[in-house]
Amino acid sequence: MIDKQTVFILGAGASVPYKFPTADQLNKDIIEHFENNLKNWATEYYRQSPLDRNRINWVIKKIVDDTEKFRVNFRKGSGLSIDRYLTDNPSFLSPGKKAILLSIALKEDLSRFLYEVDIEYRKQDWYKDLFNELIKDFRGPKNCQINKNHISFITFNYDRSIEHFLHTSLTSHYTEMSTDILTEEILSIPIIHVYGTIGNLPWQNSNSVEYGSRLNEHDINKLVDNLFVIKEERENPNAELVKAEIQKAKRIFFMGFGFAEDNLQVLDIPKILRDDVEIYATNMGLTNRKKDEIDKLLRGPRRQVHIGENPTDCVKLLEEHFLSYR
Repeated sequence: MIDKQTVFILGAGASVPYKFPTADQLNKDIIEHFENNLKNWATEYYRQSPLDRNRINWVIKKIVDDTEKFRVNFRKGSGLSIDRYLTDNPSFLSPGKKAILLSIALKEDLSRFLYEVDIEYRKQDWYKDLFNELIKDFRGPKNCQINKNHISFITFNYDRSIEHFLHTSLTSHYTEMSTDILTEEILSIPIIHVYGTIGNLPWQNSNSVEYGSRLNEHDINKLVDNLFVIKEERENPNAELVKAEIQKAKRIFFMGFGFAEDNLQVLDIPKILRDDVEIYATNMGLTNRKKDEIDKLLRGPRRQVHIGENPTDCVKLLEEHFLSYR
């Protein structure tokens, strides 16, 4: 059981083994597929409409045409993340968020876990290792109390893979326990999406979006309100929840996190870190200079920072600093 208050902060790299995109890959996916994704969604969404076929075709064409200015300019932009692009171009918030929604929904549908993880990523399946550690001390058919682990998750990802995986794994492993009880245990573990997500999962809330849904039955004009970008004018209800978890943390694991300045500012790091917090981070894709900068930023007189010299992915980080920790 995890006794020390531990927070996992997830960046895009944490979801890559499960077929989710990095920031660059999300940009590429939006540039190459948003037009078709939007057309496919509109076709399915309006399939049951009482409108005649000609009118439906006109509506679909207008929906796609209304995003053309965004699509053309985003393709020619700086190449920075879609979040940053929408922050700098608030007039594109609506089409940009629709692009994110449709892309992530499709990736959820294609995501794979455990034995279905692509062979090239099998050795990077840290969700499995994490779950096995969380249930390690709860043996027996009706003895699961996973919520006794002192953990929480702060994720910068729009996908809902971590909560979907934990809930599916828990209810599939402890089949002699009530699904409602197990669901309550998962619900008591904070999982906070900094910039929001597609929507709640069915076991989280009645107003929900099924995992793997391609949103064909949902009005994406309403779902865009579930997403936030870096410095959006409206208040992000998750901001204070995030800071509260970080302030409590005695250990922080940065998983697949790129340490972008904007994201560190959202977390209010290093300002709100405890003096005695232990910090661990994956370092894939980080230069030695970047690692030195991160170490200097986060380290304090009593604050330990472990970012490593050798390549360290999520699995290796857990093996070295979490799975054997008692």
